[in-house]
Amino acid sequence: MDGRVVRSSALPSVAQSNLRELLLEPVMRTVLCRLNLPAFHAAALVKAGEAILLMGPKGAGKSTLSAALQRSGWSLLADDLVRVICCDESTVCALPGLRRNKLRLDSLQALGHSPETAQERWAKTLPGDFEEQWDEKLLLPALIPEDENLEDSSFRIAAAICLLPRSLSLESPQIRKLSGQSAVLHLARHLIRDPLPPNAPPLAAGRMMSHLVSQASVLELQMPDNLSLLRQSAEVFAESLQLCLSKQS
Repeated sequence: MDGRVVRSSALPSVAQSNLRELLLEPVMRTVLCRLNLPAFHAAALVKAGEAILLMGPKGAGKSTLSAALQRSGWSLLADDLVRVICCDESTVCALPGLRRNKLRLDSLQALGHSPETAQERWAKTLPGDFEEQWDEKLLLPALIPEDENLEDSSFRIAAAICLLPRSLSLESPQIRKLSGQSAVLHLARHLIRDPLPPNAPPLAAGRMMSHLVSQASVLELQMPDNLSLLRQSAEVFAESLQLCLSKQS
């Protein structure tokens, strides 16, 4: 129950790759909570030695925006599950995690990638209609410069971006800076919580959050729900983000 031991069993027909997917994300969230290790349901990217977090509800486009930013010089540090630590008394850092992009076919093509460069996330070994329930996202390797070493490193978090659901009425990204209690509430929504009652985040998360809102810019972002505008919108956001970070330093 303390997260130090994970036992699993499965029918012979279940692919080992599917078990691995379950362990890497849903099970690891529980493990981190039981070990009192704070983490966010987010993607983390790094540039010039500092990290940003992309967080938002399912379907807001975290993975899509993450993949688009990787075309603008950002390197993927972790996808979907980001463990954070206090590097010293007041500095909050992100740690490396699983690095791959989970994209739907239309998003992958909108970013100029060929479907042949990706692989299916889930091995479909079960017959019948149940196959239709599988997540159809494809896995695309992260774009990481050969000279950038992300292993065994931690990166100061400079910004946390909270994505709203995408909007059909927008033609360009809408960005708003959050502060105070609003920033804390937005970040708290994306803390990893124990799935069993009382569904609380790790105790260590409280101290970490107070430091994070003091050091990082917390931004609310809404992107257009139009894949033909994806690259352009990502570039506009990347420029705005860089301006925000330069003012912060």
